Amino acid sequence: MKTKIGVGVSRDRNPIKAIKEAFAIAKTNGGIHTPTTTILFATTGYDQNALVKTLRVENGKTPMFGCSGMGTITNGISYEDPYSVQVTLIESDDFKFHLYRETGAGGRSREIGEKLGKSFSAHQSEEPIALFCLTDGLSTYFEQLREGFEATLNLKKFVPLLGGLAGDSFEFKKTYQYFNDEVLTDSTVAALMTGQGEVAVSVGHGACTVGEELEITKSDEKVIYEINGKPALRFWQDYLDIKEIGSDWGKTAMLLTMGFQVPGQKSGDYILRFTPNADSKNNSVVLNNEIPRGQTKFRMMRRDVEKVAKGNQEMVEGLKAQIGKNKPHLVMVFDCGARGKLFVPEDEKNRMLAQMKDDLGIEVPWIGFHSFGEIGPVGGKNAVHNHSAVLVAIHSKAA
Repeated sequence: MKTKIGVGVSRDRNPIKAIKEAFAIAKTNGGIHTPTTTILFATTGYDQNALVKTLRVENGKTPMFGCSGMGTITNGISYEDPYSVQVTLIESDDFKFHLYRETGAGGRSREIGEKLGKSFSAHQSEEPIALFCLTDGLSTYFEQLREGFEATLNLKKFVPLLGGLAGDSFEFKKTYQYFNDEVLTDSTVAALMTGQGEVAVSVGHGACTVGEELEITKSDEKVIYEINGKPALRFWQDYLDIKEIGSDWGKTAMLLTMGFQVPGQKSGDYILRFTPNADSKNNSVVLNNEIPRGQTKFRMMRRDVEKVAKGNQEMVEGLKAQIGKNKPHLVMVFDCGARGKLFVPEDEKNRMLAQMKDDLGIEVPWIGFHSFGEIGPVGGKNAVHNHSAVLVAIHSKAA
């Protein structure tokens, strides 16, 4: 059997019709007879329970995992509207996925990470390859989850954490995680990949540093109160042109991001943090994900379309260097929602995604979604990113 993968997408507004259409396309395109794993990504305009219930009927008891996002990404095209569903069917005897889920992601992030580590340590004899993690993008404290996972994981080699934080239509109200026949929220769904497969991973963003190094002097997980001993909010105003200073914080957050240098790496490698909210009453800034552990110093960074396009090219080149002569079965892209149509026009966004696929130069299915956080290792350490993309290529182990 080896490995066959089929991908189907539908934009039908009826959840039942959408799932049936996407499932049928995936099965036909991949020549799938009996899928061994199914991946579901969807936007939040649908009745989520109807989506998963219908897929369960079509899919039988095949293990399924996935989540909601700001949009789905299929073969170089991004669909960022309330009605987009993507079904990926995998049929393989080279590798398999062991699924796991936990509820209460916000209040139990470290505990969930510890349970993941303990649970998946039992699969050490099955050659662990990577852990795909899809978790609530509003409530999860990823740094806590990562610390718990790595503290209890008893494996002989480094296991990359890959995936994304589930999103909605940029309303920041509710995200969904899918597990077999369940629709969850405030939860974590994970899939440990084991067997004869391998993954290549490349992370990129497309932002450049501006100004001097700054230091966070007062903070609490996702809230920054002071920078260099002064109210945090004023520093965002310092890095904006007079025309850019206004009452729309959303536009400000699209232009400016925080860059934390990757420990031990060259000066150009940064982990970015998105700041979706600001509080003018106490002059604080709110992050979507925690400050990277042990780091207080950062650089303010600016983004524009040209820099993102260049970053995409460098990211693909990094992936190609790892793949070598192997042909991937699948490429997955976990792309920040703030790199989509909120940042660039629809046609430009899809042009850049298509260019990434063309630059790879290998005809292979691409799947993914626009997330509230992108999970992928940098500098040999697992991390969560914002304003970034994580490219993952899955291929069979070289003979």
